[in-house]
Amino acid sequence: MLKSLHKKYCLLSLLFAFTILACQTFGQLNDPVGTAIAGTVAVEQGVSGTLTTDATQLTPATTSSDVSIETRTPLQHTIILTTDEQSLGSGEQSFWQVSLSSTQSVLLSIEARVDWPTTAGLAYLMDLSVNNSPVTEGMLVNKSSTFTFADGRTYYYFDYISDYTTDFIPHWGVFYSPDYQTNNVHQGKTSVSSNTYTVMEGNAYLYIFDITSLLTKTETEIALNNKGGKYEETLSKSIVLSYRHLNLLVSQ
Repeated sequence: MLKSLHKKYCLLSLLFAFTILACQTFGQLNDPVGTAIAGTVAVEQGVSGTLTTDATQLTPATTSSDVSIETRTPLQHTIILTTDEQSLGSGEQSFWQVSLSSTQSVLLSIEARVDWPTTAGLAYLMDLSVNNSPVTEGMLVNKSSTFTFADGRTYYYFDYISDYTTDFIPHWGVFYSPDYQTNNVHQGKTSVSSNTYTVMEGNAYLYIFDITSLLTKTETEIALNNKGGKYEETLSKSIVLSYRHLNLLVSQ
């Protein structure tokens, strides 16, 4: 009798222990959310995304069966300096002061053109500097350092033309244009453009620069200058640098 009760007790103890272990394992397998740590986004399984400015939401979200439970992404935010179109006459400049850490990675983006009634080539007159250091050719990250017009001529984006300069220092070339579209190849167009000044690679007006190496102090000064004085003198016409969407994309 005692032996029989002892055997039943042992069996019940083993069954109880097995039940607890099974519940713990089941709970782990059915928890699809990872644990968030510094610089980590914990997301639902099959969804990836990046942090918005306030670091509270995931956008944009895309489904994928190959995405791991825990997706690591850098914290990013955008500093908007201008949205609407602004203009600088020849010799004029604008300044912005922003608090940025030298440990951050920063991209500067801008759309620019020479305000002109028709397309007519480009002018090397946009001067950008960060903390009094020029933004130069090697910092351009969204397109090649050269472009090709529809007639086959190829030029550098960062250069100068001796007849149109007084300092013989390269500046950024921007296109003569009435808008931010005409110099680009229209989507779906396969034949050579009838507009000689169409940029065959497209993306004519947008410039994105990696300015991280120029962040030497907390208070960062960004300067934009219209160096079109010689163009204005030679052409006997007002040379206006128009720009918009000047933004900074900051990554930790």
